[in-house]
Amino acid sequence: MASYEDDDAKRGGKEFYFDLIDYREIISYQWTIFSKLFGYGKGNVAKEKRTSWINYVNEIRKIVAHGSSGRSVTLEQLAELEIYEKWLNNQIKQVDDNEAMPSDEDS
Repeated sequence: MASYEDDDAKRGGKEFYFDLIDYREIISYQWTIFSKLFGYGKGNVAKEKRTSWINYVNEIRKIVAHGSSGRSVTLEQLAELEIYEKWLNNQIKQVDDNEAMPSDEDS
């Protein structure tokens, strides 16, 4: 987290310096907690593969964030981002739906 040290923590705590790619490291480190929500693809595949979508999204984010580079997002890349967005929204909805349902312990 070099930006934290480089900026003398002017923005506050380290959490204000997270980049998208930092979340992949957190997800991998706490895989048992986050695998169902952020693991893309089949469950029997390694977490590096199941979180590789974050790298892909980050690479596309760089293109958009650094428009002066002269690069642009292709229609194929945009379509893949839309697939990830739909999948992630479904994942979040499932978590929300599961939390809304009363458990046996609530009875």
